[in-house]
Amino acid sequence: MKPAVFLFPLALSACAVIDPVTVARLASTSPLTADPAVFELRANLPDGLALAPGAAVLTLSATRGEEVADGRFTLAQVRDGDATVLRVAEVDVPVLRALQSRINAWEEADPDGTMGSLGIDVQPCTTGNGPAPQARFSVDLVMAPGGPARPLLRPVPVRRFKERLRKEAGVGLMPCPPQARD
Repeated sequence: MKPAVFLFPLALSACAVIDPVTVARLASTSPLTADPAVFELRANLPDGLALAPGAAVLTLSATRGEEVADGRFTLAQVRDGDATVLRVAEVDVPVLRALQSRINAWEEADPDGTMGSLGIDVQPCTTGNGPAPQARFSVDLVMAPGGPARPLLRPVPVRRFKERLRKEAGVGLMPCPPQARD
């Protein structure tokens, strides 16, 4: 199986600012054998931009013939200095590992007939008056416990993201729900 990695909608806004070195490292990491408990996304968001609870989701799916195995896992958020750290919630780690195991068995039985994908969907929202027009945000990826935070999405102007989102999805950044505005 050749797994595909999708990073949308962040990638939607930043084709030219996705870090190719980090993507190459990620592409060489199997979503079937990687330990989901150690991966972290570090979203570096400017003032006026936040992530609502449940706004970041990891999906893992595979097909083998007519069979489909997939799961959606809401990423838990914690603050670490200026970054919002996203990781698979502890309660979901065993479920994700079981899904990985099932897909791994498919892969071993039929490597050419098994197709898979790993995706991360992060939906930022605005707080207060929103971010300043020149504000930038970025996303880093940590792939091993205590490992370095590697740039995934290089700093991109929020203005560029908003324009691309409006063009691609027909909507702009939405205000955060009240519980995300603190």
